Amino acid sequence: MKRLFILLCVVIMVGVSLPLFNRSPVSTTVHHEDPSIVKSPIDYSMLFTAMAAYFKFAGNRQYDDADSVLKEFRNTNVPANMKYVFTRYTTLLESLLKLLDYTEAKLDLATKSIESNNISDARKTLDEARASLNNVYAGYQEVRAITTLLIQEFGITRKQPTDPEYIAWLRLQEEMSRLQMLMDRLDSLQNDLLMQVQHVTTILLPVEITISIEPDTAYVGDNINISGKVQSSGVALAGRTVGINIGGAGYKATTDSDGQYRKSVMMPFIYSGSVEINSEFSPTGSDLNSYLAAHSEPIYGIPRFYSTELKVAEPGEAYPGISVSVSGSFDSDPPGPNRSVQLLLDGQRMSSLFTSGKFIINSNIPSTIGSGIHTLTVLVDPVGRFSGAAQKVPLPIKRKQISINTDRPSFFIVPGLIIIRGSASQAGLPVENARVEATWGEKTSTFNTGEDGKFTAVLPYSLDLTLVGRQTIDFTVQPEEPWLDSAMVTLETRTFNWVTIGLTFLIIALLSVLVRRQLKPAPLMETREQATTPSRTIGETPVITQPSIGKQNILHGAVQGVLAEYYVASELVARKTGLTITATMTIREYGEAVNPLLSDKAGGLFNDLGKMAEIELYSAVAIQLAAEKANLTVAELEKELDNATA
Repeated sequence: MKRLFILLCVVIMVGVSLPLFNRSPVSTTVHHEDPSIVKSPIDYSMLFTAMAAYFKFAGNRQYDDADSVLKEFRNTNVPANMKYVFTRYTTLLESLLKLLDYTEAKLDLATKSIESNNISDARKTLDEARASLNNVYAGYQEVRAITTLLIQEFGITRKQPTDPEYIAWLRLQEEMSRLQMLMDRLDSLQNDLLMQVQHVTTILLPVEITISIEPDTAYVGDNINISGKVQSSGVALAGRTVGINIGGAGYKATTDSDGQYRKSVMMPFIYSGSVEINSEFSPTGSDLNSYLAAHSEPIYGIPRFYSTELKVAEPGEAYPGISVSVSGSFDSDPPGPNRSVQLLLDGQRMSSLFTSGKFIINSNIPSTIGSGIHTLTVLVDPVGRFSGAAQKVPLPIKRKQISINTDRPSFFIVPGLIIIRGSASQAGLPVENARVEATWGEKTSTFNTGEDGKFTAVLPYSLDLTLVGRQTIDFTVQPEEPWLDSAMVTLETRTFNWVTIGLTFLIIALLSVLVRRQLKPAPLMETREQATTPSRTIGETPVITQPSIGKQNILHGAVQGVLAEYYVASELVARKTGLTITATMTIREYGEAVNPLLSDKAGGLFNDLGKMAEIELYSAVAIQLAAEKANLTVAELEKELDNATA
C-alpha cells in the first residue's frame, strides 16, 4: 500500500506539471472548403449525368452552358488515387471548349473573306482553322481515353443495366458521339470552304494594286500624297474604290479612267520609327462575279517631330497617406508650348499639372498601398510636332516603425485577472487610439491606446489543471495612421494556480488517510502504566475521543487503567466492524451500534468493558483491581475476535 500511495502521488505531480514543458503544436484537422464533400461518397449517377450534359451542350455549340457545367464538375469528389487523372480530365474538357470556339470563329471569318472574294485572307484563315481542328481531334481522343479509364476504375460496366449509374453511363456515351458529330461538321465545313476558294480562284480574275508615297518623310500632322493603280490582266479598273490604311487610320480613294488613284492624307502623330502604309481593293456589286480582292505591298513613311527631353529627380522614401513631391523639368529644341505633365504610381494616374519647363507635382500616396519598391512614372503629353516623354523612377514606400513597452512581471497568481500595462510610441511620440490585440493560448482580447499611447490589458484567465505553467502573451499594435507599421511583442511569464495546488495537496492528504486505515495496527502493549482516573461529576455523560493506535499513543496522564483498556478494546472492535467511535458518541451509544456486528460472546465482553469504563469515569478513586480485570477482559475479547475472523 505504501508503494501504491507513492506511485499515485508521483502520477499526480507529473500530470499537473506536464504543461511546464514546451510542446510543439500539432494540427489534428485538414481544412477544406466543404468538409462534407470530403466525407461523402461518389454519386456516380450524378457524375456521369453532369459529364453527359457537358458533351450535350458542347455538341450543340452552346459553349457558355458547357463551361458552366464544367465549373460545377470540378467540385466532384473522387478517390485520392484518381485525383490527378480527374484534374487532367477537366483541364482537357476546358481546353476542348476553347479550341472548338476558336475553330468556329476562324471558319466564320474565312466564309466572310470568301464572300468578299478576299481569297488570300481566306486561305490564311482556313489554315489556322485546320490547325485548331487537328488539336480538337487530338484532345477529344485523349478525353475518350480518360473517360474509359474512369469508367473502368469506378466499375460502372459491372453494374446491372437497370442501375441508375449504368443508365447515366449509356447517356454519356450517346452525348460524346454528339461532340464527334460536331467535329465532323466543322471538318466538312473547312473542306467546303477550301473548295470554294479553289472554285473562286478559277472563275474570277486576279487584280493587281500598287501604292507609292510622296514625300516619304514629313512632320507629324503634315499632309502626304498616296497614289497607285488598280488593274486586272493589264486592263485598268476605273471608278473603283480603294481603301488606304496608314498608322491605323483609314481613307478612301476612287480610281480614274486610267485606274489611277490619289489621296492626300495626314502623317499620323507617331513620334518614333516608321509608319506602315498599304492599300486594298475589295470588289462590290457586279465586280463580285468578276474580280478577286487584292492588297498592295506595304510601304513605309518616316514621321518627323521635335524630341522632348525629360529629367525627373527621385523623390526618395514615401509613406502611405502622406503627400510625396516629385520635381523635374522638360525641354525641346525649339522650345515648345505648355503641356500636361502627369504623375502615375504603378500605372495608376495620381495627379497632373499644365506647365512648361520645370515642375513640382504633389500627390498623396494611397493609404492602402503595400510597403516595398513601387514605380513612379512621369508623362509629358505630346503636342503637335513636339513629342511626348516618359520617365520611370523607383519609389520606396515604407511604414514607420513603432515601439511597444510592456510590464514584465515574473509570475501571476491564477485563476483570476492578468493585468499588464504598456505603451506604444513612434520616435518618442505616443501612438494614439491604436488597436491593441492581446493573444494568449486560444484567447484574444482587444482594446485601444489612450492619448498618451498607454494601454492596460485585463486578461481573464480560466481554471485549468496546471500547477506552475509557462504563459506566452502576444501583443499586436495596429495604428490608425496608415504611415505607421503594426508591431508585435511577446511577453513570457509564469502562472501559479493556487486552486490546483490546493486540490493536489488535498488529494495527497486523502490518499494518506486511506493508506493509514489499511495499514496493520501495532501490537497491543504488554504492560500498561497505572493511572488515577480524575474524578467526574456523577451523572455526567461520558464523551471520549478515539486516540491513534500504538503503544506510545495509549492514554497517558491522569485517566488510565480501565479507560486505557477500553480504548484498546474499541480499536479492536472498530477494526472488526469498521465502525469507529467519534468525539460526539457516548460509551453506551457506541456499544449499541457495534453489538449487532459482533458475536454474542464478543458483544458481552465489550459491554462489560463499557460498564467498567463508565464506573471508572464516575468513580472518584481509581480501582487497581478493576483495571486488571479490564486487562483480562480485553485479552479475552481479542482472542474471541481473532477466532471469529479465522
